[in-house]
Amino acid sequence: MKHPLSLYRSQRGAALLILFMLILLVGSAILLKGLSGKKPGAQQREASLAQLAEAKEALIGFAMATGRLPCPADPVIATGAANAGLERPACTLAADRTGVLPWVTLGIGETDAWGRRFSYSVTPAFADNPSTTATFIPPATCIPAPNPTQSSFALCSDGDITILDTAGGATMADKIPALILSHGKNGFNAVLGTGVQISPSTDADENENNMGNANFVSKTISETFDDVVVWIELQKLKDMMQKAQKLP
Repeated sequence: MKHPLSLYRSQRGAALLILFMLILLVGSAILLKGLSGKKPGAQQREASLAQLAEAKEALIGFAMATGRLPCPADPVIATGAANAGLERPACTLAADRTGVLPWVTLGIGETDAWGRRFSYSVTPAFADNPSTTATFIPPATCIPAPNPTQSSFALCSDGDITILDTAGGATMADKIPALILSHGKNGFNAVLGTGVQISPSTDADENENNMGNANFVSKTISETFDDVVVWIELQKLKDMMQKAQKLP
């Protein structure tokens, strides 16, 4: 039979061990929560940013291979239907220059991390067929190359998309050839896989990104604005086209 003192010490040791294990478990839980304790939607936003970066590179790669940027896909065509995700045959009209990212044409994913399609807008003269036409955006000193050309635009061509800090606000960037955006967590103005568009936002800056014109807003996220906007820089596109020997 154990001595009472030995039994007490044994029980006390076991209790301390259990207490230590509980402290260790609680500490681990707190640490894991701290490591993963991002704001709601932060992981989806980061994933969508990575997808946007991939889409940007896919667009540049397409231009390097074909001499032009793709036209948008028709947003109202449902996933799996004929021509879903394929670029429009042409986008010279104002109504056709904006739509959804042509995911099938580019060979990338259809939707962002929230399950909604990416919007896409392109300067028409950067997306026409280089073998049949040579239209160029001003400046007036930009002289078109003779047809057929290797590229639908010239070294002196400018894009016509402008990035603003607010609707009707200051210009952050201009002469942009093309732009892609995710409509963020709230999803206002985004297109679903069914081809149905979610209702407009109450935020004027978010709605600026759905006007179908050449002006878009990019700014820090807020309670009412969470669009994620990425654009192709004019000079980067031209540099890559030169590397592909599509521009002189």
